[in-house]
Amino acid sequence: MLMKILLLIISILIWIGHSSANFKSLDGNNWIVFNEDLNITVKAQVPGGIYTDLYRAGILKQYLLRKNNDIAYRWVAYHDWTYTKQFQISSKLIEKRGVYLIAYGLDSVSQIFVNGKYVGNSSNMFVRYKFDIKPFIAPGKNTITIKFFSPVQYAKHQSRNQMKYYPIPPLYPPSVQEGESHQNFIRKMQCSFSWDWGPAYPSVGIWKSIGIEANDFPIIRDLMAHTIKTMDHKWILNITAVVETPTIQLFQSNINIYFQNNLILRQKLVIHTHPLLSQEANFLIPVREEVKLWWPNGAGYLTENGYQNFDRTLYDLRAELVSEPNLQITSIKTVKIGFRTIELIQRNLTSDSLSFYFSINGYPIFMKGSNLIPIEIFPELVNKQSTQRLLQAAKDANINMLRVWGGGIYENDYFYDFADEMGILIWQDFMFAVALYPSNAEFLSSVALETEQQIRRLQHHSSIAVWAGNNENEAAIAGHWWNGQVDMRRYRKEYATDYVKLYINTIREVVMREDPSRPFVSSSPSNGLETEKSKWLAPDPQDPRFGDVHFYSYTADSWDWTNFPSAKFVSEFGFQSFPSINTFLQAFSSNDLTYPLSEAISKRQHQVNGNQYVEKLIKQHFRLPINGSLQRFRDFIYLSQINQAMSIKTETEFYRRNRNFTTEGYGATMGALYWQLNDVWQAPTWSSIEYGGKWKILHYYVKNMFAPILISPLINSENNVQISFINDAMNFVYLRLQILIYKFNSFSAVLKEELIVSCDRLSVAVVYEKPLLQILKQANCSRNECFLRVVYSNLKGTYVGENFLMFSTPKDFSGLKSSHFSIKNVTFENKLVDKRFYYNINVETNALSLFVWFDYTPFSYLKGHFSDNGFFVYQPSFNVGFISEVNYTTEFLHDNIFIYSFSNIF
Repeated sequence: MLMKILLLIISILIWIGHSSANFKSLDGNNWIVFNEDLNITVKAQVPGGIYTDLYRAGILKQYLLRKNNDIAYRWVAYHDWTYTKQFQISSKLIEKRGVYLIAYGLDSVSQIFVNGKYVGNSSNMFVRYKFDIKPFIAPGKNTITIKFFSPVQYAKHQSRNQMKYYPIPPLYPPSVQEGESHQNFIRKMQCSFSWDWGPAYPSVGIWKSIGIEANDFPIIRDLMAHTIKTMDHKWILNITAVVETPTIQLFQSNINIYFQNNLILRQKLVIHTHPLLSQEANFLIPVREEVKLWWPNGAGYLTENGYQNFDRTLYDLRAELVSEPNLQITSIKTVKIGFRTIELIQRNLTSDSLSFYFSINGYPIFMKGSNLIPIEIFPELVNKQSTQRLLQAAKDANINMLRVWGGGIYENDYFYDFADEMGILIWQDFMFAVALYPSNAEFLSSVALETEQQIRRLQHHSSIAVWAGNNENEAAIAGHWWNGQVDMRRYRKEYATDYVKLYINTIREVVMREDPSRPFVSSSPSNGLETEKSKWLAPDPQDPRFGDVHFYSYTADSWDWTNFPSAKFVSEFGFQSFPSINTFLQAFSSNDLTYPLSEAISKRQHQVNGNQYVEKLIKQHFRLPINGSLQRFRDFIYLSQINQAMSIKTETEFYRRNRNFTTEGYGATMGALYWQLNDVWQAPTWSSIEYGGKWKILHYYVKNMFAPILISPLINSENNVQISFINDAMNFVYLRLQILIYKFNSFSAVLKEELIVSCDRLSVAVVYEKPLLQILKQANCSRNECFLRVVYSNLKGTYVGENFLMFSTPKDFSGLKSSHFSIKNVTFENKLVDKRFYYNINVETNALSLFVWFDYTPFSYLKGHFSDNGFFVYQPSFNVGFISEVNYTTEFLHDNIFIYSFSNIF
């Protein structure tokens, strides 16, 4: 036993975060970056990027995201930048058989020199580069130099070369984005050239770790693991170790594989491959012990004591290479795995429709989630804490799937670690979005390597549910999206050929080879399996009878559920809102925060006609604020957030009700991923979480609308009030419903009904229906004077949730009193196990209140979120929780929380 412990300690000392026993990191703040033409030379940080380096050095004097600095600082992207560093090398390291420079992320096009000698180049931000530098280094002081070329100029040059044959759109972005062109000709974060929710900061730099790897023996670069369930409910581990050698000679090693520190395999390996390539060793190993299943967030049971989530157990899997004949451990790789099955079920519902849903561990799971854009526009600023905080916010809001959108980056390892731990499934796009792409040999070769490396890095994560070829590119071809720039019909054949070469013959081929355990969809949206019949380019990739759809509409009434598609899976849908005052104050002065919108704020709107859409949607249900300064701007923000929350609530509840219902091939909806979870700057966007982490009202609504047990009321086509019971639990559930009718002028309900209802597991049932006119007559009120509240609990009386239904639109409400709020006291409750602090806020009010908003006073910059927000208040005294990682005094919270409601803003 002692020997086992000693060996484990030795292994940990050898393995210092890399697959190599000898890795010399070149990370740190002792780099220099310069541009001789501009006469700029400053210190640089690695990992890092040119914008953050120049800001840190004082060359860029203002906060990078302040006002219009995305335009003012654009000159940085038009120039080449050279990074250089001196480092020491020992004789012992040089004596190793193989000495390689390993660059985990170079953004993007560069030439690399060691001691003035050219060693290689890079052209893809998403590829790990490995260069043999043994011939170029010497004991003592050495120099590494990496010259990065302007991404804007490079992309323009590549596009011009392509134009000799035929144009590949888009040729330029919408002018409102203030962006750069031809991002599809360079393998870097596509949104760094701008998007309709973000700025253009086309950076360069060493954005991930870099160092020197020196070995005498083979190493394990990646460890892939697929859990296979057998017919007799046992498990088999299908393990692949990706091995690299220091030289081209033949090596003999032993491989040891441990499951939970128990040796489950020891086998001899003969390794013979080129050091710049790899060799795969595959093993099928039965799991002899009992294991617990891994489940997504929200999978569980409703019990007498509340909702109980299933476990998300993760297990340690470790592989070691042991050299012969001296039995030295030369490489260790450890990953965490979960045991679960995942299938994308596409079966005939009718002769001309297919289902589209994910089956996890044999159960059909409704996917409730969002779309993730990059966590920062400057990738080097992303850290473990901010990533964990963002995913925790998703988990807290009952999200069980996030789509890592194809215009950003493949996220850091710890992002997927957190997703595994929290039970958040990942729809993983490959990084191609809203553009067509070249298909020359060099480009395809780079993409093939990118795809292979990313799959090998990520494959072991239980959270990854599906690989997707691109975002909206099939739809772009079908819809001739850039006909205003090029004649897309004229080049349809070329675009179709390029499309199939890239996504089917390259990416899909690599996916099928490296990870056949997971489903692959060629695009999002697409018709799924039906797309194959159309040679991968369907006439209508948005056909709601198949696959997934993206749906946006800014003209129809967004609070009317009949305006949304009866689709199988809606992987994008959304509405914009404005972030809060404190978020804007990070980048603007208070003088910019007025209504009507100032020029400075208007420039932050990157969607074509975006502000007009927001105002138009607000006007359908509210009166816009009168002209004024900061307070009127706050009113506008509030109304935009209420409209966004109500719109997405209405749409999402329709999709969840639609789970069990099909008509002529439509319906059977099994997924709703709203656009978008997060922001990269302070601007009007579709997000539910503002830049900096503050929850919009929408995110609180997401928590309720994605709850496993949901009661959803509506007015149907026959003008009846209909109530659906949506049960995502794994058990048959009984609930006690209280149906209450309130007039706007009173805390007391004027009509009450109570009934016991039930619903089968993983199902939906209509449990109540009554004519609206009959309800109004019984309540003695008009549609404008009252509304419905439904409260539901289990049969023991434990509160489960509540919902509401308005019979008319807020601008027509009658009898609503002006609300006044007073915070009576704030108390510190306890320190939660997840290291967050919980406070209770007791509030008194004089009137029934709608859409009650808890916000922070300007310049307070509180960090945290409330237990609920944007809710209705039905009693004169109520409590709201505040959860934060910061230990605030109760006095500070009392003085810096601001409350108001719909009735206060006019």
